[in-house]
Amino acid sequence: MLRKMIDAHVGSVLTSKPLIHTHTYSRKPQIRNRQGGFLYNDSNESLVTIHYNPNTVFTETKSELENAEKHFLIDDQILWTPCPSDPGKGALTVTTASGLSVINAHVPYDNKAAFSLLKNITWSNNNNPFVFVGDINRNSSAFMKILHEIIGDKSCSNLLFPITTDKPTRVGLRRDGTREKIWIDFYIVSASLKNLAILPVEVYDNIGDISDHYPILVQFKAM
Repeated sequence: MLRKMIDAHVGSVLTSKPLIHTHTYSRKPQIRNRQGGFLYNDSNESLVTIHYNPNTVFTETKSELENAEKHFLIDDQILWTPCPSDPGKGALTVTTASGLSVINAHVPYDNKAAFSLLKNITWSNNNNPFVFVGDINRNSSAFMKILHEIIGDKSCSNLLFPITTDKPTRVGLRRDGTREKIWIDFYIVSASLKNLAILPVEVYDNIGDISDHYPILVQFKAM
C-alpha cells in the first residue's frame, strides 16, 4: 500500500522516488476482547523507514541503478536488532551517508525484555544527528530511566533528549470497555537536533479506528 501510494505521488507531490527500508518479522499478538470481535489474518509485523531527499534522484531498473553517482540514498546502512527475549520485537536502524541515524523500534512492554533489546542498540555517543522513534510502550520518563541504566546517566543526559507531544498519542480500552487516551509515543533525538525541532509535535488523532496509536510528526529546521 505504501509503495503504491508513493508511486502515485512521484512527479507531483514528490520530485523523486524515496527509498523504502522494510524488515518483516513474525509476532504472536495477544487477541483481546473488543467490540465487533477481531481476528488476525497475518501475524507478521513490518517496521518501515522511508528515506526521501527531494534533491536526490533515485531510479530503479530491473538490472541496475542508473546515475549511481547521484544516488546517495543507496549508501544507507541497514541493521536489524532483534530482541533476545522476545522475537516479536526489535529495532530497524538506518544510517545515511550524511551520518543521520534513525532507529525505528517496537520495544517490549515488559521492562526486562525492553532492557535486553535496548542494550543491544548502538546509541549516539557524539553530536551526530540521531532519532529514535516507534512503538515504545512506555512514557518518556520511564524510557529515559532505562537508557540511563544502559548508557550511563551523564552521557544520556548530555546526548539524548525526549521530544514529547502536547496531546495523547494512544487510545485503548479499559477493562470496563471505556476508552483511555495516554501519552506513550515520542521521539528521542541527539543534542544536535534538540533545538532544531519544530514544536509542538503534531498528533494526527482523527484517523478513526485503524490503529490504537496516533501518527505523530516532528519536523526539524535545516541544519
